Amino acid sequence: MNQPQLELLNAYNEKNKIMEYISTGATFNNIHYISTPVIIGKYDTSDVTLRKKYKKEGKYMKDYFFSDGRVFVSEIFLKKQNINLIPTNKTVRNSITKEHHTGPKFPYTKFDNSQETKMEQLMLNNPALYNGKLIINELKKMHWDEFITISTGKFMDQNSWDQAMLNFTDLLALQTKSLKIRIAYSTEVSIDIRHKRVTKYENNHRHIHLFLDYGGSSIIPKVQKPVKLTTPDRFKLTT
Repeated sequence: MNQPQLELLNAYNEKNKIMEYISTGATFNNIHYISTPVIIGKYDTSDVTLRKKYKKEGKYMKDYFFSDGRVFVSEIFLKKQNINLIPTNKTVRNSITKEHHTGPKFPYTKFDNSQETKMEQLMLNNPALYNGKLIINELKKMHWDEFITISTGKFMDQNSWDQAMLNFTDLLALQTKSLKIRIAYSTEVSIDIRHKRVTKYENNHRHIHLFLDYGGSSIIPKVQKPVKLTTPDRFKLTT
C-alpha cells in the first residue's frame, strides 16, 4: 500500500510565536483528503458532527485515515454526506477555534517574508525552542513505522536511556540484517514512580517516547523474537 503524500503548509503560529509545518491535506491511492481543521474552517459542519459522520458512515483507510497527528477525510466522502462549503454570506462559529467568521475561512496563517524579522528575533531570544521546533518539523517529514512509549518501574536516567537506545538499534539491526534501522527518541522526567511522587529535583527517573523505522523490513515488535536491552544499571528491557 502506498504512503499518503501530505500537503504541508509553512505557517506562523501566532500563539507560540514559531514557524511550523502544518498538514492541510493529502493524496492517498489517487484520492484527495482534507485535514479536519481545514474542513471545519471551510465546510458547513462542526467537529462533533464530522467525527460522527466518518466514524459511523465512513470506512477507515478509504474514507478517512489518521496521519501526522490529524484525521484526513476524503472529498468524495464529504460530497456523499452532503457536507458542503460554507456559503459566502453565512456567519458560522468554528467548533475548534470558537471564533465567528463569515464564509469559508482557511484556519492557518501562511508564513511570508515579512515575518523573517520575528523569526530571527525568536532565534536570538530562545534558540533551543526554535531549534527544537525545526527538529520536530524534520521528523514529521520522515516515514516512521511505530510510535512507542516505555515507562519503567526501575530507575532510568538519561544516560541509561541513551545506552539502551544504542544497544536497541544495534541489536535490532543485527536481527533484521538491515543497516537502515532508524530511531528518534525523546525522554521526559517521570513524576510518578511506584506510587511515590517525585520531581526532577529529587530524582532524575525518565520515561521515553520513540519513533521507529524498520528500514523497509516487515517486522512487528509484539511478535518478533524478544530483544533484550542491557543498561549500565543492569536493568534488562524486553520489547
